[in-house]
Amino acid sequence: GTTAQVLVQDDDVAVPPINVSLACTPSVLTDSANQVANCTATSSQAAPAAGLAVGLVLPPANPRYTVACPASLAIAAGASQSNAVCTVTATPNTVAGDGDVVANLALAPAPNQEYVVAGTPAQVTVRDDDSTPAPVAAAVPTLSHWSLLLLSSVFGIAGFFGLRRRQR
Repeated sequence: GTTAQVLVQDDDVAVPPINVSLACTPSVLTDSANQVANCTATSSQAAPAAGLAVGLVLPPANPRYTVACPASLAIAAGASQSNAVCTVTATPNTVAGDGDVVANLALAPAPNQEYVVAGTPAQVTVRDDDSTPAPVAAAVPTLSHWSLLLLSSVFGIAGFFGLRRRQR
């Protein structure tokens, strides 16, 4: 028999992980009409041929805002940003002093390790833009300048007669 030597060479190239982050623009809304933030997923490199479906972790329900999102944000093959957006819409109100609230949106870890969650969760702050009513000043009774002159004169005359009595 003949012997042959076979050389097996590892030619696999380590592919760096795809880092995916979530950002919302604008990140601050007011509790007025037409206040909407759009949130998109961005990857550190182009998505693979099959695309990338990025799962979301949504904030709990809150009467100060609504969240409208698909189940996942899709990044198309060759793209590095999701074509779908997740929206956070401020609920208009006129309640003064109800404070600010924050909606935290996060990316869910990839179940099959096809991406790595990078960065911190995206935050959208809904600020209270309703002014607190100024306290009403209480009226302070005052004397007009004529009344003040008359009162000073009465005290002056009383003081004059009081001194005369003492001198006697």
